[in-house]
Amino acid sequence: MSGPLTHSPAQILREAIIALGLGTDPDDSMAWPVYATNKPDSPDTLVVTFDAVGRLDGKTSPDREVQEFHGARVVVRHARESTGFTKARSIQIGLDGLYDQQVQIDATDYLIHAISRDDSVSNLGREQGNARRLFSFNCRMTVRQL
Repeated sequence: MSGPLTHSPAQILREAIIALGLGTDPDDSMAWPVYATNKPDSPDTLVVTFDAVGRLDGKTSPDREVQEFHGARVVVRHARESTGFTKARSIQIGLDGLYDQQVQIDATDYLIHAISRDDSVSNLGREQGNARRLFSFNCRMTVRQL
């Protein structure tokens, strides 16, 4: 699934995590807010999605459309190591089960066909200057704009 995307893979993945109930919209001021491309200083407990390297995967026949797996990274921040790891792992498992999930950003609809993980949860250690811990994993998704 290729073609132009109005929003970045990180923004689309953010909406998928919220749609799956694994995080919340920051405007709702609830637990586990999910941000895209920006890790604010607060709150201490959050999820952030970033754009990452994707992969081209050949062309379809007969139209020769390039197939692309869009790359994204998920970062979880929490003061307690066990809680941060558990949250990152639960997001991984939730994304593993995602299939044909439709999300909307502004007035633009996307269909995420599937998400594949590139790795397991990595403990990135403490953030510089405080006790908050970071956990991350990379994934690739097949998505198209509807």
